[in-house]
Amino acid sequence: MDAWGVSVKKRVLFRGFGAFKRDVSATTAVEFALLAFPFFMTLLGIFDISTMYFASTTLEKGTYAVARKVKTGEVVANSMTAQQFKQELCDEVSGMLACDQRLQVDVRTFQQFNQANLPPPLNPDGTIDNSQFQFNPGNAGDVVLVRTFYVWSVATPFWGQLFSNMAGGTFLMQAAAAFRNEPFAAGSGSWNGS
Repeated sequence: MDAWGVSVKKRVLFRGFGAFKRDVSATTAVEFALLAFPFFMTLLGIFDISTMYFASTTLEKGTYAVARKVKTGEVVANSMTAQQFKQELCDEVSGMLACDQRLQVDVRTFQQFNQANLPPPLNPDGTIDNSQFQFNPGNAGDVVLVRTFYVWSVATPFWGQLFSNMAGGTFLMQAAAAFRNEPFAAGSGSWNGS
């Protein structure tokens, strides 16, 4: 033991620890290694969620555009089928959304706005239920509700589980437009008012 009461072995150990403590040459690399994965996952998540909301806005814009064709009587005048109407929607959203089974359309007619009774779009197991979807653009003066749905896959694992509202980490986007058809002449698509 020395005068300070510390053995020679402990002094050597403390000196080695002190040298290790002062050596900061690899600190940046270690800090980067610890923070890189969470940082890049957050960055990818922000990009993924931003893309999802941009796609949702695209679906809303497309829904309003095709709903206008119902409201003005163009759908009735051209005797559009459900598939042709869906193709019209696809033309509106094709830059951002795929036109496949993930895109669904439901068009219903009611006598009054307060009579709308809609089935939920999802099954209890979290998958989309399109068995009850209709295509009824109605006649002049009818109240019509156009609903569109798109199943979006969230790419990042953590964010996918956080934002999903369906089975399998997917997100069901929805857009709707409710309106009363204009007084178009049946079969002509032209306006029949003054």
